Amino acid sequence: MERLPNFHEWTKDELLEECDQRGLSRVGAKNDLMKQLYPNEIQKRRSAYERHKARGFAQDPEGIRLLSELQNLKRDWRLAARHQHEAENDYVQTRLKRAENDREESMQSANTFAQDEHSNIKRRLKVHKQRRVARKAARETAREVLKKAIQKPVREPVQEHFNTSSSRDISMKPSQRSAIPTHVAPIAPMLFSTTSTTSTSAPASARAPASLPVTAPTSSKKSGWALLGIRSKAPTPKVRKG
Repeated sequence: MERLPNFHEWTKDELLEECDQRGLSRVGAKNDLMKQLYPNEIQKRRSAYERHKARGFAQDPEGIRLLSELQNLKRDWRLAARHQHEAENDYVQTRLKRAENDREESMQSANTFAQDEHSNIKRRLKVHKQRRVARKAARETAREVLKKAIQKPVREPVQEHFNTSSSRDISMKPSQRSAIPTHVAPIAPMLFSTTSTTSTSAPASARAPASLPVTAPTSSKKSGWALLGIRSKAPTPKVRKG
């Protein structure tokens, strides 16, 4: 019987060719192919031993050939187990080295990703902080502008006849103002004016309605209240103490 081949020393192409001859699967790595070839070879040698054993001792009364085949089968079986174990060890070592490389690559990728993300997050936080400070400064500026605008005095528009009226006209009470007839209202600024009441170039009929007679004041010292028939309050006399 031929010696058991050492499939562990074969290349993958040789293993694939051997699998084609034996009708085995070609799928898998080199170790997977050896796992198919060794059991197939042992099964082949065991089948030969069973055939020789079935012939009985007619051709070999002492069983010398059968015992020799049994010894060869035992040797080949154990040799196949050792070769397969070596192949498994090499495969495991290769896989461990590959797994170690994969682990190193994964850790390096994780570190690179974490560093990039950390830098990106810090940059985004810095930009967000700058925008927040800018918005705060803009709000403060707007608040100061609004505060100055509120503190600045606003001049309200004054009616034209208040510009020509006296301080006494401005200090009138609402009840006194309501007592002025509507047809006399156009001449009220003239009566309350502190200037002289002498006649002007304009006729008197142009300054008063036609139904109201125009009379010149008898004395320039009379106030406008007397002309309108409104009595002013008499000033209270001051009493000196002591």
